[in-house]
Amino acid sequence: MALVIEGEERIAAPVEKVWEALNDPDILKDAIPGCKALEKKSNTELAATVVLKIGPIKATFNGEVTLKNLKPPHSYTIQGEGKGALPASPRAAPTSPWPPTERTRRS
Repeated sequence: MALVIEGEERIAAPVEKVWEALNDPDILKDAIPGCKALEKKSNTELAATVVLKIGPIKATFNGEVTLKNLKPPHSYTIQGEGKGALPASPRAAPTSPWPPTERTRRS
């Protein structure tokens, strides 16, 4: 089973401010569905605890989040890998606060 996160958000803020927010573990935690904890290990590695519930089944996963392909302040790829009760293969999603306009796009 894959967790798919899709979509695009328009954020009324300068690109530098959005980049700073996307690299703040507290803010990034709120952007990851089910994420209960996110601890920075390095500038590109974070430890995560994510809770997923499907019907009556609830599972807690400890895992790793890695930021790759960094192109500050324009984009990076966020990759997560679960280490919990069920095996999970790595999943990646591009994140980009580019282009720098009055409204910044996050996809």
